[in-house]
Amino acid sequence: MITAAALGLTYPACGAASTIPTDQAIIEVIDDIFATGKSVVVVAGWEAANTRTASSVLQQWDTLLDGITASKVIVTAATSAGITPA
Repeated sequence: MITAAALGLTYPACGAASTIPTDQAIIEVIDDIFATGKSVVVVAGWEAANTRTASSVLQQWDTLLDGITASKVIVTAATSAGITPA
């Protein structure tokens, strides 16, 4: 419910309604969505396994996300080649 609200979607937002690409995941930083000056980090995948992969990327942010300035990335693998700024 909170994730759907942060992404501007109506709950429930599963499958195609989630706007997450099939067999992929997203990591997105959204500023000021629930309170001014506060940020939300959304980590979500098409399937649970995709969410776990994105979580692994976030755990390794200092190496895998180093130098990425985009507020959103698409994740296909827990490698630098599997991360695309969106």
